[in-house]
Amino acid sequence: MANVISPTRTAAPDNFISSNPRFCISALNQYTQKNFIDLIESQNIPYHEKKLGQLFCDRSAKDILALLKDLASKYNVDISLAEKIIDVKKVESGFKITTADKKITSQALVIASGGLSIPKIGATRFGYEIAQSFNHEIIKPRPGLVPLTFEK
Repeated sequence: MANVISPTRTAAPDNFISSNPRFCISALNQYTQKNFIDLIESQNIPYHEKKLGQLFCDRSAKDILALLKDLASKYNVDISLAEKIIDVKKVESGFKITTADKKITSQALVIASGGLSIPKIGATRFGYEIAQSFNHEIIKPRPGLVPLTFEK
């Protein structure tokens, strides 16, 4: 696919809800959608564009997962899934995470816990609770990106 970004594939500060509108400007300037598309193309992952600039893998989204796992491994990033977290503390060297099975120390911590809007997939308040424990202000969650409807 041509390495041209159509207007529908742009991400702009107006697309984000935040009490700090400058945060997304910084984040968007550091790693753009073009950077990610260039990465995908450099790994020869075929994709196509649908309406509104939505990009989809031609084969499977597992191609992106494999790429991200390879990059994580290359940069010595540990990914822990379905870990029962007991405690997270900020320490001088970074973070100390206590799970049901082990203690982990790290310089950085990323928590991907999903959103409360989809409890059917296991989303909990965990991410909010950790953010609050570090005195982050929580903005009342509201729907974003796309409306999703699930049947019980």
